[in-house]
Amino acid sequence: MTHEIELEGYYPKILGSPMRMLCLGTKASYGMEVLHFQRGTGWDGLALDVTFTPDPQAEGTTVLADAGDTVAVPPAATAQATNSGSVTVRGVRDGVQCISCNIPYLVLNHAPVPGQQTDPAESVWKQYADKLIPAGGSTGQVLAKASAQDMDLYWADGTTTQTETTPHMLTNAGRSKKKAIVSFVDDDCRSEAYTVLFPLVQELGMPYTVACPAGLMGKTGRMTVEQLQKMARSGVTVACHTMTETDMEQDTPETLEATLQQFEAEMRRWGIRGVRSYAYVNGRYKADCLNTVKKHFDLGLTVEKGINQIPYESCRMKRVEVFPKNKSYTLEDVKAWVDKAVQDGGWLILMTHAWYTTFDAAQLKELVGYIRASGAELMDLYDALDATGNVVEAGDYQKPGADAAEPFFVVDADGRAWTNALENLRPADGITNVEAALQSGYVISTATGNQNIRYRVPGHPAGGCDKRGPGVGNGLGVYGFCALFFL
Repeated sequence: MTHEIELEGYYPKILGSPMRMLCLGTKASYGMEVLHFQRGTGWDGLALDVTFTPDPQAEGTTVLADAGDTVAVPPAATAQATNSGSVTVRGVRDGVQCISCNIPYLVLNHAPVPGQQTDPAESVWKQYADKLIPAGGSTGQVLAKASAQDMDLYWADGTTTQTETTPHMLTNAGRSKKKAIVSFVDDDCRSEAYTVLFPLVQELGMPYTVACPAGLMGKTGRMTVEQLQKMARSGVTVACHTMTETDMEQDTPETLEATLQQFEAEMRRWGIRGVRSYAYVNGRYKADCLNTVKKHFDLGLTVEKGINQIPYESCRMKRVEVFPKNKSYTLEDVKAWVDKAVQDGGWLILMTHAWYTTFDAAQLKELVGYIRASGAELMDLYDALDATGNVVEAGDYQKPGADAAEPFFVVDADGRAWTNALENLRPADGITNVEAALQSGYVISTATGNQNIRYRVPGHPAGGCDKRGPGVGNGLGVYGFCALFFL
């Protein structure tokens, strides 16, 4: 089977498929799967090499594309079933990497083989699901499938002791620990983001996101709309920075809603799609406005220093600034953050302001080289979100969950479910039917729409398999070995 893949900037597209994840057949099968690359912006004249990494902890296998830009999938890529594989495509000239992109892939379990223990067939799982869904539809269930060694039901503190304030982790099914991810975001869309930063981004072949105050574009000292469009066409992604860099502390939910609608209208008018994050101006936000943020965006970016760990606090994502205006810390301090991410895992989002006098292009080059040599993966903000973001969110998740002001229910990218709002749960093995009765007085979503729930299949862009809105109505979110039924 030949998979046609279009290389366009940093964003590959699997042609003829709505998914952004390849399926490379079944476990231990090979010789049938072939990748054929069609070159777009940024890829002409470069030699292609392709690395297949079946698991974040595994070593990759690199194959050179032939003269027809075709690569046969190597046996090592499909030796085991996986839902966390990655195909990394690099464009190389004179031994120097000029551009790269990532494509997630999965390998299915093969059909039952005599002498082997296998998972129940899909038809059997459907029978289980049909039996577990109550006729009245007044409770929720988590149907979790995993092998005996991977499946358990326990509380977030690792014990079986339950209190009404304990944030519960319902399953630990999922993938193994991911390696470190690093993303870059430049705030404000000043002229220097185009004249200084953009040439550097192109030279280094690195992903970048710019946070745009749409109402200030074309003003003195700011980028023009045409410059932003050119950056977007090249693969630079865009985040919201309001219309005129207004601080959320000045907003009510109603005024913020009007601002974000205006911002989105401008993005549509300029032909810029896929804006999925909001970089809070001055890093400030208000709890009563976060439901409005969640209605429009998948991520809210603060200026609180730290490394984001799964499950993510999606409206409170931490960032570490590079080249701060007050010179409060150095490049070596930022490298120490990279080292910590590599050691502990997690997602490090680095923030720059290309217009600051402290911005240093030479040091940024040095930092990017350091990140690539460290073993961390340099990823676009939204690629990292698709790979590791929460699959399901209801309510306002915060860490530690027991201190959250509102009830929440989150399923993370490892297939684990977290909540502070369920009671009467019991440990179990194999198939787990959790009678998830809400605690007295708790509401996950309401008819007035002041809560939002979303579910998605990672690897799909927002607007594809993303569902948002009031109420929980027969939603089905599937990731790996976790199926969730909301009724």
